Amino acid sequence: MPTPDEVIALQQALAEALKRNESLAGELRVTRAERDLLKEKLSKFSRQLFAASSEAAVLQKDMFFNEAEDLGAQAEPATEESGDNDDSDKIDVPGHKRAKRGRKPLDPALPREVIRHELPEGERVCPHDGARLSEIGVEASEQLDIIPQQVRVIR
Repeated sequence: MPTPDEVIALQQALAEALKRNESLAGELRVTRAERDLLKEKLSKFSRQLFAASSEAAVLQKDMFFNEAEDLGAQAEPATEESGDNDDSDKIDVPGHKRAKRGRKPLDPALPREVIRHELPEGERVCPHDGARLSEIGVEASEQLDIIPQQVRVIR
């Protein structure tokens, strides 16, 4: 059984712990309130930054265009300056280069085998008037044919 002095000491220690706990609880409440306020500010700024523009912004945009139109109506038309340095006002812009479309051509050093598909003699006559048909166009395509230990191009 504890002595009366020990009981008094334990009661005092308990009271001090409760006081510290209350002060810590108060600090915790203040910290939570500050955190909540900062979260509110963050969400407000996020809405301002990422939300859709309001109608006021659209109206302001129209004011700028109307202002420019008013200034344009009051302005004098542009006149051509006569002088020796006409090229100084011009800017040279190089043309754009685009890559060629389609496949790259096959290596011209590869051996080629030409295959022609022609109509038989009996089908080279027009069925309507009996005139001889003549070649009017040629379509050529190249296909890479790889034979083991041999590479060639079929055209």
